[in-house]
Amino acid sequence: MFKIFKSKTFKNVLIVASGAASAQILGLIFSPIIARLYGPDALGKLGIFLSVYGLVSVFSTFTLEQALVLIQNKIIKVRLLHSLLFIISFTSFILLVIFGIFSNQIADKFNLSDIKKFLVLIPFFFFFSGLVLVFNQIQISEKMFKANARITIVQSIFQNSVKSFSGLISPSGIVLIAITISAKIVESLQFFNSLKNIGYSINFNSILKFRSRSNLYNSIKDYIDFPKYRAPQTLFFNLSQNIPILLLGYFFGPISAGYYSLSKKIIKLPAILISKSIGDVLYPKFAEIKHKGGNLKDGLTKATLYLFLVGSVPYGFLFFFGVELFSFVYGDEWLRAGEYSRWISLWLYSGFCMKPTMTAIPVYRMQKVFLYYEIMTSLLRVTIFVVAFVLTKDDLIAIAAFSLSHIFFYVILFLIVRKFGEIKTKYHD
Repeated sequence: MFKIFKSKTFKNVLIVASGAASAQILGLIFSPIIARLYGPDALGKLGIFLSVYGLVSVFSTFTLEQALVLIQNKIIKVRLLHSLLFIISFTSFILLVIFGIFSNQIADKFNLSDIKKFLVLIPFFFFFSGLVLVFNQIQISEKMFKANARITIVQSIFQNSVKSFSGLISPSGIVLIAITISAKIVESLQFFNSLKNIGYSINFNSILKFRSRSNLYNSIKDYIDFPKYRAPQTLFFNLSQNIPILLLGYFFGPISAGYYSLSKKIIKLPAILISKSIGDVLYPKFAEIKHKGGNLKDGLTKATLYLFLVGSVPYGFLFFFGVELFSFVYGDEWLRAGEYSRWISLWLYSGFCMKPTMTAIPVYRMQKVFLYYEIMTSLLRVTIFVVAFVLTKDDLIAIAAFSLSHIFFYVILFLIVRKFGEIKTKYHD
């Protein structure tokens, strides 16, 4: 029973989780200050900005960065790294042209007038976020867990302290957006320096050679299932995740979007940071087990049960006392956000428990199956939200229905992946 606490995998989880926990505590400390300084309107504009980015984010790497952890040969890994840097640069340029020319038309079409002047900044956030995705996966593949924890802490300190200081001077949506972009630049530079110290250098001549379509295809052909299946899946997933805040902004304006944005951000902290830490460690571990022909099914079940038990206390507390907590910590202005948090906590608790399942999907190479699942469930989740909203005209009921649908669909996905793992194990045996 206690062998797991002495294992190297558990120690690696603790290393990454320590950085994640520190960042989480910092975020919780600063969040009441930031919320009171900026208010729902400014946070709502940031939330809408990030949601628009979320809809296009998959095109930065087409999820190919996830293949980096599966590659054991460093030469091949560096070749894929260079091809990804070319893809990020090219797609960022295309996005800059689109938003530079058509930002007014896009804002008018989708009722994004509140952030019309900020849309042109999305390509810059898109570019540096893509770099972070790639550099982070390289770091994980090299098992640089201490460096990962350090970057997480520095990132949190920089972003939260600058937001708080700037809020005393100019508490506006554009300031929050500018700081968010700046924080992503700082994070990408930290990753870059960390990887440079272990021999990963950026060769611009190697990057430019991927201007040839044949060169680009040859570098990614062995991992084509990621852009072919995982990227569309991620696109549909992002669509379903960002639709609520965009619809709230569309029908009620940035203030309602701000309520939703804060409540989801606070409740996502354990899911983003702690479960991410576990996923970052489990991914190379699962890949190693698969290479050796081992059994992934048992590890998947145990890891899911562990997260279920760990998450029951904080998420249970948020469900029963979220309204009082938000009103006390953030002020009466944020009472509605507390009502949102009660239902969002159930959704994110189920997502928190699903991290091992999501980690196992690329290891099993289940991208095609996952794509079909995501298309179907994303459309159903969005439909559930819209129907609940149209029938009741109540934003809270729509959010509750949307959140509960996640639990049902996540249970189905867990059973599918577990069964798939059992079949694969029998095949290896």
